[in-house]
Amino acid sequence: MSEYSVTILQDQAIVLLELTGTVTLSVLLEVAEGVYAHADYRPEFSAVIDQRHANFELNYEDLYSYLYQINENPNRLQGDTVFVTEKSLGFGMARMYENMESDEFADKIFFAETVEEAFNLLANRRDQRVTK
Repeated sequence: MSEYSVTILQDQAIVLLELTGTVTLSVLLEVAEGVYAHADYRPEFSAVIDQRHANFELNYEDLYSYLYQINENPNRLQGDTVFVTEKSLGFGMARMYENMESDEFADKIFFAETVEEAFNLLANRRDQRVTK
């Protein structure tokens, strides 16, 4: 069984998504629609996806299908995305996502081992954009 929670931090323009349990293609699509439907969600926000407690049951075709479907959605996240993972499988799935993503978004995908590290990374990225 899978569970997820979505927290929108408007003051930081961040979507915090926590995945637990078994994650399948249908779960990922359900989660994406749940995020898009959230009243406080904005596509320009960044995301922290905590997948440390998730077990992925996805193959390459599932991941490709997921990317195709979310890329077609005009509400998709357009900011930076940080995957938080300690497990090699979760890291591998996130790397596959990075490699399959369009060039437009490939430089907006990052990895961290803790949620705190992910938030710090996003803060540093935000600071760099402000000073340019």
